[in-house]
Amino acid sequence: MHLKNKRAHKQRFAYRKGERLWIMLKGGVFVMSVIILVTFIVLGIRESKKVFPIKDIVILGNNHLEEEEIKDVVSAIKEKGLLRISLKDAERRLRTLPWVKKAYLRKQFPDTLIIRIEETVPKAILNLNGTLSLIDGEGKILEELKEEKTPFLPIIKGINLQEGSRDLMEALKLIEALSLKGIILDKGFVEITSRPYGLSINMDGEVFKVGYGRYAEKLEQWKELEGELRKRGEAIEYVDLRFPDRVIVKPLKPVRSKQ
Repeated sequence: MHLKNKRAHKQRFAYRKGERLWIMLKGGVFVMSVIILVTFIVLGIRESKKVFPIKDIVILGNNHLEEEEIKDVVSAIKEKGLLRISLKDAERRLRTLPWVKKAYLRKQFPDTLIIRIEETVPKAILNLNGTLSLIDGEGKILEELKEEKTPFLPIIKGINLQEGSRDLMEALKLIEALSLKGIILDKGFVEITSRPYGLSINMDGEVFKVGYGRYAEKLEQWKELEGELRKRGEAIEYVDLRFPDRVIVKPLKPVRSKQ
């Protein structure tokens, strides 16, 4: 009986020892598998730019930007190859360019990156000390204007950007209100100037003192009076729209001829 118990004890010990060895072996196999997998992933990433290099960049939707300007922006990440390139990173880089409102990117395997540009719309011409530049609705300078191309847009002047962009953004809000009211559709000249009391508008030689804020309401007040004033045929020196309860119209005094 004692011999049987001793033999059974040895068998259980051997079984447990074998079980431990088997567990260690399985653990070792798992670790080796992970190491091999990681190695393949690292090698795959390194080789992916060789397997899927970007050979062609197709650019669509650019009217003002040159293709080379766009390609230069993505050239730094182009070397990663089509598999590794981050489209979000490329879009972020492209949006730093003037004229780019949005950029849409798509990978076309095996070797093509497609970029579609949505360009912003110029809203005004900014006059900074005699230098004219197109700007968008956020005040971003798009390009400096040359003499050969001067589109009709409202001009903003008298802005000191060193003191902040408040007046510039207010002027753009005023332009938006003018557009929504349809007031500038038939005008040949619109100029918005920053003055100590706020903003003023010169439209075809007529001056409007607007101040700040409530632009849609102020312009509506003017539209209600304009028809009657035009019927009278009175020349206007200026219209003051700064006050919430009244509109001040100062007629232009006739010039007396010398006798």
